[in-house]
This record gives sequence, structure tokens and C-alpha cells, in this order.
Amino acid sequence: MGRGHNAAAVAAQVPRYIEGVVQDAYADRAFLKAEAFRLLDRSIRDLQIGEDVRQWLWGFVEYAS
Repeated sequence: MGRGHNAAAVAAQVPRYIEGVVQDAYADRAFLKAEAFRLLDRSIRDLQIGEDVRQWLWGFVEYAS
């Protein structure tokens, strides 16, 4: 996604990323990666910790790119 997006925009891309990772040809090789991002997606939507996770993810994307 790159820099310049807010935390909500970055978090909104996680389901799309999961769909991109879980492709029929690569499902066996990307299993653990997909599961990690599914956990991240559930955490983003959690009412208690979701905002903290969104901010963490945004910081990671913002400063890693």
C-alpha cells in the first residue's frame, strides 16, 4: 500500500491481501502467512483492541515502506 494512508485505510486492505495470498496454486505454500493475516484481520475488528492494532499496522506500513 505504501506511505501516506491513514490507519483505517491500511486496515481495510487486509482482507484484500488475504485473498491475494490464498490462491489455488499457492494455498499450500501460503497457509501460515494467510492464517497470520486472518488473525490480524480479526484483531483489527475486535472492539477492545482493534484501534491499537490498526495504529500498529499503520505504523508498520508507514515506516517500513
